[in-house]
Amino acid sequence: MFRLALVCFLFTVCASLRAQTTEQKHEYEGSDELPVVKIDGESVKIHSQGLFVTKESYLVTGRLEAKPKRASLLRFSRTDDSHELFDITPKEIGGKTLDHPGGFDMDEKGRFWIPLSTSNRAGPSLICAYEIEEEQPLSNASLAFTFDVDDHIGAVCCVGDRLYGANWDTKSVYVWDRKGKLERKIDRGKLFAQTPDWQVAVQDWKHLEVDGKADRIILGGIDKSNLLRRATVQVIDPMRWEIVESYTLDQRKDVKRPLTNEGLCVQDGKLYLLPEDIGDGAKVLRFTEP
Repeated sequence: MFRLALVCFLFTVCASLRAQTTEQKHEYEGSDELPVVKIDGESVKIHSQGLFVTKESYLVTGRLEAKPKRASLLRFSRTDDSHELFDITPKEIGGKTLDHPGGFDMDEKGRFWIPLSTSNRAGPSLICAYEIEEEQPLSNASLAFTFDVDDHIGAVCCVGDRLYGANWDTKSVYVWDRKGKLERKIDRGKLFAQTPDWQVAVQDWKHLEVDGKADRIILGGIDKSNLLRRATVQVIDPMRWEIVESYTLDQRKDVKRPLTNEGLCVQDGKLYLLPEDIGDGAKVLRFTEP
């Protein structure tokens, strides 16, 4: 009886999921394996978080899994194995080390907004705007602006003159102006009126340009509304808080984690995903629109 009930439950969940999502929009093109990072000649593991793609490089935020753990920003060449590692761990806040960077985005001025937090859901966080020049060493990156948040912010994106921050598991979304002034805090149950049961844990999100205007958000995350925990990509209209598009990504046999488990970026019409950790088979997956 229990087994029959479980089968019926899973059938209902799957039917509900199909009704709420569309078919996978992007087609798999290939992948770029990221080289192993070494410190003092020893290979290290870095827990990947956010991804940003340029024509020349892959920029990745991650937590260096060493003692002590450190928040890191990495840059990998797209043409060879050269790479850079930059420690972006800020000073402690309230005696807590902010060793956990998150998903990040670049604004129209070329500044990268990176959240730095503790490795637990309580926070606090420091939202940092970095100025990074492509032709300069990553160590020359300058910290242009910061502001504090009393929560764990796992991903930040820039749309217009606003910053959007998702906390751990996206229980809440914060909206700030570019000076760090809080405009709104929206609890998950009130985000999308048409989808009150929305439970996507945002891992990384970016502004998305549509018809020449960067007024949408594309996010990658894990749908926790059911037991399937599917890799999910959604396009959001943040002015109306509406889900414009939503689709799941089929799992690949050559990837251990859900494809949207960590970094996501869109560049030149392609979708890029980084689900694995540096030093543990990390590769950037490339998808093109059909």
